[in-house]
Formats: sequence, C-alpha cells, structure tokens
Amino acid sequence: MSFNRRECDLYRPAQLTTQVSREERSRLRLLLAIVSVLLLLQVTTAIAAGWADTRRVGRVVVASEVRLDRFVGIVNIIEQHEADVLATLDLAATQAPIEIYILAGRKSYAEFVGRQAPTAINRRAAFAKNEDGIGRVFVYIHEDFEVDLRHELTHAVLHSSLPFVPLWLDEGIAEYFEVTAEDRPSRNPHQARLKWAMRLLWRPNLERLEQKTSLSEMSQEDYRESWAWVHFLLHGPNDVQRVLPDYLRSIQSGDPPGPLSKTLDAKIPNAGRRMVTHLKSWK
Repeated sequence: MSFNRRECDLYRPAQLTTQVSREERSRLRLLLAIVSVLLLLQVTTAIAAGWADTRRVGRVVVASEVRLDRFVGIVNIIEQHEADVLATLDLAATQAPIEIYILAGRKSYAEFVGRQAPTAINRRAAFAKNEDGIGRVFVYIHEDFEVDLRHELTHAVLHSSLPFVPLWLDEGIAEYFEVTAEDRPSRNPHQARLKWAMRLLWRPNLERLEQKTSLSEMSQEDYRESWAWVHFLLHGPNDVQRVLPDYLRSIQSGDPPGPLSKTLDAKIPNAGRRMVTHLKSWK
C-alpha cells in the first residue's frame, strides 16, 4: 500500500506552459538525466553503511539487514519487475532513484519505519515518495515477502514515471503485479473470489471507486474490484486493451485525462457489463 501521497486535484486542467524549442527540450532532458545519475550515486553512497547487504540494480538501490544471497534470484526479480511494469503499461522509463529497504523481521521493520514514516508502522509493507522525490519501499522478511516487494515496487515504478495516479488505479495495478509473472493472467487469488461474488450478482461500480481518496476508505472488496478493472483493461477484447496505456500516457505527458470512467463511457459502451462477461469466461 502507498502512503504519504501528496494531496492533489487529479482532474484539474493542465497549466499553460511556455513553448520551448526542440533544442531546449533536448538540453533539459540531458540535464535531468545527469541530475538523476548524480542523485542515484549520492543515494547509493549514503545508504551503504550499516546494512548487511547493499546492491544497485539499475536505478534501484537495495539495502538489506540480511545477505541477499539467502534469496534465490531476488536481484533478478527486482530488475525484471520494473521492466515488466513499464513494458506492460507502455510507460517510458526514467532515471528517478528508487530505494528498497528489506528488514530482517517485524520488530526491526516497525523500528525503522517508525523513524522514516510513522504512519506505516502497522502495515506489512509500504511505499513512500516524500519531498526529496525519491520513492522508498519498505518490506520485512516473512513467508510471502516477495509478494509485498512486488506490490510496493509497482507503486514505486508508477510514481517515478507519472506525476499522479488515481488511488483505485494505483492499487489495482499493484494488486495485478504483486503475483509472479506467470500467475498474473489467470492465477491471482482475486479471480476465484470474484467468480463466487458474481454468482451472488455482484456488479462493478467504477464511479464509486473513483470517489476513494485515501487508503482508509479502501476495503478488500475495493482492492478486488480495482484488480478486476485492471485485468479487464489488460486482457479484455482488443478495443479495450489500448485504453489503459493511452490513459497513462496522457497522465505522463501532463495532460490530465479526467476520470477513467468517462473515458470508458466514450470508448467502451457498457464497460461494466463487458468486464463481468470477461471475468466469467476467463480461464
């Protein structure tokens, strides 16, 4: 789950900007890339001390209280997960630093997060992006900690690429990506539970989800429905599959697209009914 998200009006009109030449834009992109690299080097140096293991995986810096060699392929998981999220959602990569802190257990997690982000102390894992612009993931080792790691790292990748993400969509995408790549299409635990719910005449309501503005308002059913919409948008019919990448690209370009429900109403009539049909028939 993400936290400490800055308050923002998700659907306000974009501010007018001064036109700049192609050469000026190129120089600005180069300057931003250089600043990102320098910041990443600074971050790597700053957190190296006092941890049993530190690694740099592309733009991600990992600090762990235990040797990462204990976990088969954990570095590859981190590297591949970022690539999977960006490729699946058709998002452009950035060099904005991401930090991952892996704590040895619940007690050390509570102590560390209590100093870094007290509002997340009672959570099993968390993501934060504070005023310094660095996305930070906090997890502790337990039987399913890799699920937590993938979930929170998804938030970090999204928020490094996008100026904002609507809450329900942020969580729905993270729920989709928290399972292993081979389980994402057909073996997410939400799928079986929703099939039962649909037998009891459950119906989606995206407009209701879009009214949620804080994690405290999100129920387990809300997380499940958020996942369902993301699954439909990624695996539904061909006319559906371009909606989410186009919507996110509009956000990335600084052109607020409005609520996704409005986009679906315009492009995919009867989207809720089609989503239910999709889930019922999906194997």
